[in-house]
Amino acid sequence: MRLIIFIFIFTAGHQGFSNLLYTEYHEGPVKIIESGGHEGDEFTKISLGKEVNFQIRIFQTEFFGRNIISANALIKNDTASDVLAVYSVAFFDAKKKLIGCVQGNWDLAKNAKVDYGSGIVYADTDSVRRIESMKILISVFE
Repeated sequence: MRLIIFIFIFTAGHQGFSNLLYTEYHEGPVKIIESGGHEGDEFTKISLGKEVNFQIRIFQTEFFGRNIISANALIKNDTASDVLAVYSVAFFDAKKKLIGCVQGNWDLAKNAKVDYGSGIVYADTDSVRRIESMKILISVFE
């Protein structure tokens, strides 16, 4: 619930997007795979959404010499309207302790797509190994 409230507060500053079209929630176990994240590499992929589709790619890699979890999203807007697409991803250990989280958003024109590559969670390798579950929330505003 707090995450949904945060999204409403966060999106209040986006001019013209006030009508929530839908939200979708996903939670479950996850195994973070070490990968370069390039095509052909292995990673966990979660697909969510209706007319606005989110393909969230999750993997462990290095970014400028630092260990990260990448939770990037390919977001595609198949609606006839401009939208604000928002996604939030959080990672937890066995005791449900938060290891890290990220939120991304993009103003998408109708029938447009974006490869949002800024879904970065800084985490040391020991913390990544402790991750057992994740929660994802997507929201689409018109």
